[in-house]
Amino acid sequence: MTTPSSAPEEGRTSAPDASASTPGQAPAFPPTQAERSAQAATANNASLWKAATILLTLALVVLLVVFYLRSAGAPEGADSAAQSTPPAAQETQAAPELPEFAPSNPNPEALKILRAEPRRDANDGRAVGSHEAPVVMVEFSDYSCPMCTRFATQVEPELQKFIDDGTLRIEYRDLVIFSQHGSDIAAAGGWAAAAQGKHAEYRHAVWAAAGGGHPEYTEDVVVELAKTAGVPDLEKFRADMTSEDTKAKVKAETEHAFSLGIQGTPFMMINDATISGAYPADFVIRTIEEQAKEAAARK
Repeated sequence: MTTPSSAPEEGRTSAPDASASTPGQAPAFPPTQAERSAQAATANNASLWKAATILLTLALVVLLVVFYLRSAGAPEGADSAAQSTPPAAQETQAAPELPEFAPSNPNPEALKILRAEPRRDANDGRAVGSHEAPVVMVEFSDYSCPMCTRFATQVEPELQKFIDDGTLRIEYRDLVIFSQHGSDIAAAGGWAAAAQGKHAEYRHAVWAAAGGGHPEYTEDVVVELAKTAGVPDLEKFRADMTSEDTKAKVKAETEHAFSLGIQGTPFMMINDATISGAYPADFVIRTIEEQAKEAAARK
């Protein structure tokens, strides 16, 4: 809640004295025409100064009264802008409504990129769903990203029905942004878990333990998560996770995402549409349904 800052102290200049004379010089009497004109101008200036001073004082008083009434009348904790804005104005300032779904990108160059991204590799251990599914969601995420946690725990479970009926395939990609929290280590753990057929279980264990902030990962923490996920050979898991080959894969996917202009997570490519951020499940579901219709129409 913002509060109005106090008004700066206004400088005031004393009004000229119309009766004052220049030192050492007595005023003529009767005054000459020039002197009368000068005196009239001086008196006029004095009147203007006094009027300006009165107006400024009144304005300051009005502002103080208005501020006092707003402060006294607003409930504690209420947004001052909402209290002072008429309902009609508040309606015009409301955020635009969310569209029903993410539309297909009309740009031909963008479509080339989007359609080339899915690998559809039947042996991809980090993907779920049929490689022949009409809709592929390529998801870029970071294990220390709070919005990725929200998307993984609140939205992805709602998409399982599309995976089960063959409509949707999800291919996961690394986009390491929070390496200071060890998310690169967690990403390497994903590759190591996939090598033992436990990528989905590993992701579930990681997101379930993530909480609401930026979780911290070390090698030991990630190995413990792999144990929770049921990875059978933890020694092999640690070796795969810490190998230079795995680190290079994580780095390559991150650099690839940046080369596409993706700067934040989660970021989803859903056939010809894109979603940036943890949008509500209904929005993602409708996007998948719309892309499934468009895919069927192209056949």
